[in-house]
Amino acid sequence: MKRMLIVSSVLCFGAGVALASTETCPEPVTTAINKAHPASTVESCKKEVERGTTLYEVKVTTKQASKLEVDVAPDGKILQTEEKVNLKTVPKAVMDGFTAKYKGAKATGAEKQIKADGSTQYELSFGAGKQRKEVTFSENGKFLEEE
Repeated sequence: MKRMLIVSSVLCFGAGVALASTETCPEPVTTAINKAHPASTVESCKKEVERGTTLYEVKVTTKQASKLEVDVAPDGKILQTEEKVNLKTVPKAVMDGFTAKYKGAKATGAEKQIKADGSTQYELSFGAGKQRKEVTFSENGKFLEEE
């Protein structure tokens, strides 16, 4: 009997921790994630303020085991979906734009970003240490920004 009480206490505590980790993700955000990525697992949901706008950064593992980072407005509107991709899958126009702007630099990583309007951008990283940079190009290779 004592053993069952201990096991029950542990199970209840574990359930409480699981609930606590998802409490920061409002219902509209959770609903949007479930609709956009059915059968996925929410790894984390973190409230952030970017450029004066409140959003939730939701890290998701899809049923295909892809890792995504989804930015969602409090009302459930998906603002952006980011996924790390292999450099070999980055469109030629993007790589050509990168090579033209950063002569001699070699991209070391890539992320595909799908915006709320359906447009696609690619963020490429290059350099090392304090010289590490991230640059964003449109799908057709137009330079957009450098971080």
